[in-house]
Amino acid sequence: MSIPFISDDQIVIVGSGPTGTVAAWTLVKAGFKVTLLESGCSFPKSLHLRVRDREIRRPYALELRDHVAYPQFENLDDPLTRWFKAHLLGGLGSFWGGVVLRFAPEDFTEGESISERYRWPIGYADLEPCYSRVEHLIGVSGGKVSVPVLPACHVNHTLEVPPEFSDLAAAAQKLDRWLLPANHVYGKSTLFSQIPSPANIGVRLLGQLRRHKNFRLISNAHVTQLHLHQTKALVAGVEYLDRQSGELCFQSGRAVMLAAGQLGSTQILLNCSNGIINADGLIGRYLHDNMYAAYTYQIDRPPLKESLVSYLTRPDYSKAKPLQTTGFQVYAGALNQKPLANSKLRSNLGLGSPPPQDEGVPLLFACFGTQIPHDSRCVSLHPHAKDEYGLPLLRISTRHDSDDIATLDEGRRAVEALMEIAGWQFSSKSSAIEPPGTSVHFGGTVRMHTDPKLGVVNAVNAMHEIPNLFVIDASCFTTSVEKNPTLTAMAIAMRAADLLSQNSRSLGH
Repeated sequence: MSIPFISDDQIVIVGSGPTGTVAAWTLVKAGFKVTLLESGCSFPKSLHLRVRDREIRRPYALELRDHVAYPQFENLDDPLTRWFKAHLLGGLGSFWGGVVLRFAPEDFTEGESISERYRWPIGYADLEPCYSRVEHLIGVSGGKVSVPVLPACHVNHTLEVPPEFSDLAAAAQKLDRWLLPANHVYGKSTLFSQIPSPANIGVRLLGQLRRHKNFRLISNAHVTQLHLHQTKALVAGVEYLDRQSGELCFQSGRAVMLAAGQLGSTQILLNCSNGIINADGLIGRYLHDNMYAAYTYQIDRPPLKESLVSYLTRPDYSKAKPLQTTGFQVYAGALNQKPLANSKLRSNLGLGSPPPQDEGVPLLFACFGTQIPHDSRCVSLHPHAKDEYGLPLLRISTRHDSDDIATLDEGRRAVEALMEIAGWQFSSKSSAIEPPGTSVHFGGTVRMHTDPKLGVVNAVNAMHEIPNLFVIDASCFTTSVEKNPTLTAMAIAMRAADLLSQNSRSLGH
């Protein structure tokens, strides 16, 4: 069967999640024609109502994971490993809880002390303008105070640390940590929406993009592989399967930006038959995770009128081993809500059934830890088995090693020391280290580096061998950090789109 060429005067973006739609928004605003391909065709709907900053009804985004089929893959290491891949408009933004955290300058540099392979080709100063633009675009609720390990965001709805946490905040500084308001995507003060959360950035931006003549969305388009020019080291376009008709189609473009989320972009690249795509065998290697553990306690405090949320930072960089530390989302009282909300929150955080109600206040420390990327942690293609699209199954090989367990255990000891210093009486209710992939924060398998022997893409997110092929989701991260990666991934995507628009003439065919 011959594959028809359409036109090549546009930028092709694969994936309608936060990074893909931010890149599309940036390029469309710069006057470029953009075609966005999305494997899904719908998004989960649930009423979200806010009136004058008062939440009347706000569903939790993460509970939607249970309504989306898990992708087929093979575990080669930890059999409990999880991989989430959403065939939905908005992509993995449908699962994002909306936590908004900037990386600190040292997050881009601390890995260098371990090895040259962990040196990012960009730094905080490169991303700061895009951090600000993305924050203005999405609307952030949070604190305005910067601390050494966490620069402040631009916020349009200011939060303070709850007074009930004031003694915890004081205790945190004695541990070289900081307790701060929990930054999150907010949107408008009055909101009536069928989008489950303001954090579904993809759906929000698609609503704006569809009003532009130079933007086109093709849904039900499951990208199978990339095609290269026969005579030039350039990508010619993408092949995709129309999920409704079953027809194999082709979309050409001046450049292609992969934003298929987590391991989706990696899988597309591995599926390419032309060896130049993976000439050095780096694609799929250096997989890393934002490890997740849940520590719950009962504390002897007066009952709370409403649940409280804060963020406990990592310790100062001088007080922790490079790439081995933890940060926490702290929830107090949330587990005392009515049974339905209780079960939803616990399901979101992987905690299972709620414990019996006791006197006092339940306190949850949702722990996120860093992981040193090793080339032995990787993804690859199955040599024989196929998925529902007739493509090789993805194989995932990763597990928590002794360093990972030690990092998470140190986090547990830190929060218990925090409560002791604050003078809180507490008893442990549960402690669970969850399997790899639980946080939905895989990254690193199409990593950035200035050296083509150590990285797949360069400082502008273009592949070293193919200058008009870009990877703009978290798979490009060089190392992991303990912070939620979504804001940084969006800032990287915006920066890559900016640089592409400024240098587009050099990408002509």
